[in-house]
Amino acid sequence: MRPADLTRLVLLAAIWGGSFLFVRMAVGALTWQVTLAVLGISLLCSAAAYLIYFRLIADVGPTRTFTVTFLIPVFGTLWGALFLNEPVGLSTLAGGAVIVIATALVLEVGKRRAATVAG
Repeated sequence: MRPADLTRLVLLAAIWGGSFLFVRMAVGALTWQVTLAVLGISLLCSAAAYLIYFRLIADVGPTRTFTVTFLIPVFGTLWGALFLNEPVGLSTLAGGAVIVIATALVLEVGKRRAATVAG
């Protein structure tokens, strides 16, 4: 993907996300704080995430890049436990372990080390 195409894609994603500011809300009026928060999330966070994601695809390939999305539930649980004091049960830890092991299998972590040692 060319840089110009990537820039257009990120810009369109930011415009699409920010366009929901103009939808009339039934809950209440939009304050300037809400408007700034939505613009910040749509323009800064989403745009930066797209740039990093497409850069990863170009650098390490789509398969290795996709493994980033496998780890989202693990980090979501971690941040919830650390910052919101959410309880983490045994089944949650087991699920996180399955995700981490599956990610290691997709990335072929053991094979890469064995090849490095043998080579």
